[in-house]
Amino acid sequence: MGEMRYFALDGSSRWITIGFLDDDAGISSEMGVEMKARHSRRLLSTVDVFLKNIGYTIKDVDVLGVGVGPGSFTGLRVSIATIKGVGEVLGIPIVPLPTLLLYAMNVPDIPELFVLENAREDNFYGCIYSTMNGRIKEIDGPFFLPLKKIKDVFASYESVRCILIGGIDFRKEIESLPNVTLLPDWTSNIHGSTLTAMTKILYKEGKYTDAKTVEPIYIQKPLADEMIQYKKTGF
Repeated sequence: MGEMRYFALDGSSRWITIGFLDDDAGISSEMGVEMKARHSRRLLSTVDVFLKNIGYTIKDVDVLGVGVGPGSFTGLRVSIATIKGVGEVLGIPIVPLPTLLLYAMNVPDIPELFVLENAREDNFYGCIYSTMNGRIKEIDGPFFLPLKKIKDVFASYESVRCILIGGIDFRKEIESLPNVTLLPDWTSNIHGSTLTAMTKILYKEGKYTDAKTVEPIYIQKPLADEMIQYKKTGF
């Protein structure tokens, strides 16, 4: 494989994070924009402005990467649909990027790293990774559990280091656990350089797909689907 140009984005939170890497020219660029609930209206224009500012167009890209969750249902649908559309038009490969893995890349050399992202109420998405020796390995997960069950998981470990995304209301409760250390807030951000680095790694490992098969990771049903089920069945 020769030098490639990688473009990747993640829309799993209220932020859209974008990254670009041109291996041949040694150019790397990234951007984060707070979107809140406006992903669908602003994503394409944001991508266009980002690439124009660094002197490229989407047609210059060889490999695409996209965060596939878990995370915001709306953000995931919009960002994945955008990448699928580009991938289909250009006929280029797409690398699915598990969102919790992207957070784990922020903290190297931890044998058992917990990544927790607050979902609804006291429920959390989670996964446990090893980040030793420059490699990331999934130990357990991903899972979707209430905080009570997560505490039981914590209790089975002698010492826990944890990245917490969201869940401000539960931070003190988690910090009070005797064997848990919450890592600094900066670890709970996804960076564009992380997106392109992981896209490159997984692409070279052959872990890519195409526009027809890339799908989001939904550990729980979207709220809209749950409401439809409730109206139909009463539970």
